Amino acid sequence: MEFERFLNTEIFQPLKMNHTGYIIPNWGDNEVANGYLNDTETKKPNEENWSENGPYLNLKGNGGVLSTASDLLLWSKAIMNNKILDEKSTTEYLHPHILEYSDGNSYYGYGWVIENNDFENKLVWHNGGSETFASDMWIYPKKRITIIVLSNNPKEYVYSIAEKIASIILKK
Repeated sequence: MEFERFLNTEIFQPLKMNHTGYIIPNWGDNEVANGYLNDTETKKPNEENWSENGPYLNLKGNGGVLSTASDLLLWSKAIMNNKILDEKSTTEYLHPHILEYSDGNSYYGYGWVIENNDFENKLVWHNGGSETFASDMWIYPKKRITIIVLSNNPKEYVYSIAEKIASIILKK
């Protein structure tokens, strides 16, 4: 089974993530945003460097998935509710494995940065981007809070939006 078909059949569809994938679903013109570079509108991510099977540049498995904030929220809920992995595996998935910064508070797990691991404010986050897009997803599993920021503008300030939202919600 092809990689995307597996993701769609085994993960996305059971979670009702109907707007997540590379070429599945068959994206309509109005469903994928155009990016912006230097304040100039560019192409949609699936219009350039995209084959009939999805993104070029070996992105399958490590990036390039198109999604929506609603579907990413479903993904977050599935992680927190052990719908993807059982509880033991989810704990391992969200466990800090490698010290990221010398402050002893920020670690890298399996694809996630993990901060405040032993505290009520445990934060699990991952961001990504390209020359025309930026994304940030923060999960506070113990508080059951998810913050998702998606932007079709790669400006550096995009990555500070989740932190500002968290400070309002958590009254920091």
